[in-house]
Amino acid sequence: MKQADNSVLVAVGDASILGVGAVTDAGRINLLYVSPDARFCGISKALLLALEQIAASRGCTACMLRSSETARRFYFSSGYVDAGPHEGRHRGYPMRKDFNPATA
Repeated sequence: MKQADNSVLVAVGDASILGVGAVTDAGRINLLYVSPDARFCGISKALLLALEQIAASRGCTACMLRSSETARRFYFSSGYVDAGPHEGRHRGYPMRKDFNPATA
């Protein structure tokens, strides 16, 4: 689904929503959530890759996001790096992943 500068992806399995992600046309990942029941099944990685591919298809050369403390290791393992100082518990950790749009 695409809505005013934002694309939303939904992962569904056995007629239930397992995860959801959103990315803007500028490459900002605003949402990546996976149900606790579906963690460690590859859904987070698949959604993240799909969001990055959407951003790349729009000509973006990077994706940016704000990570929680819990998700930070996941993003590091997916090629993201810190992109600024930690901004408090509710603001999270700014992170960035640069990529070549042709290969993302």
